Amino acid sequence: MGEIRKKIAATELRMEEIKEVLGGLLEIAKESAFAHPKDESAELRFRAAELCSSLLSNQIELLRLGVEILELRMEMKEGGEEAE
Repeated sequence: MGEIRKKIAATELRMEEIKEVLGGLLEIAKESAFAHPKDESAELRFRAAELCSSLLSNQIELLRLGVEILELRMEMKEGGEEAE
C-alpha cells in the first residue's frame, strides 16, 4: 500500500473516531436539555456551552480531515495512482 493510501486510511479512521465522540456528545446534550428543561442554573448553562464548544471543535476537525483526504486523493491522482 502506498504512503498516501496509508495516510488516507489513518485519516478516515480518525474521522470515524470523531463521529463516535460527536454521537456521544449529542446524547449528553439531549439528556441535559430534557432532564431539566426549565432549570436556568448557571451550572447547566455552563455545561451546555461546554458541549456546544466541544461539538463545534469536533465538527471543525471532521471538516479539516475531509479536506486533508481530498488533498491526498488529488496528490495520488497527480502521481498517477488510482484514488479510491
